[in-house]
Amino acid sequence: MSRASGTKPCAAGDRDFEYKVRKRKSSSTDEYVCTQLNAKVGDCFNNPRHVNAHLDRLRKVPCGTGAYEVDTRLAADDIKVCDESAKKFRDTEEVRFVVPPVSYCLHKIGA
Repeated sequence: MSRASGTKPCAAGDRDFEYKVRKRKSSSTDEYVCTQLNAKVGDCFNNPRHVNAHLDRLRKVPCGTGAYEVDTRLAADDIKVCDESAKKFRDTEEVRFVVPPVSYCLHKIGA
């Protein structure tokens, strides 16, 4: 996982992966933390269906039955990132980011 923080919200397409750190003083500006998956093909993770609003819960795990393996990584925000993988695997999940643009397709091992 990589993280960037600042006083502006994350890019519109990345808000599922944002969390807000509220400052205690009313005059303080809230801070936004934008998380992003930092993976390579062959890395395995727990269930990416739990990603929305909870990317911080997505964890790298040993590859094996039930884990999700990254089979595609593109340096673009591509809605079709899983099109080819869906032809080979029964259970695929996409994880996409706008800033910086990157898309992943993961397939469930043993599915």
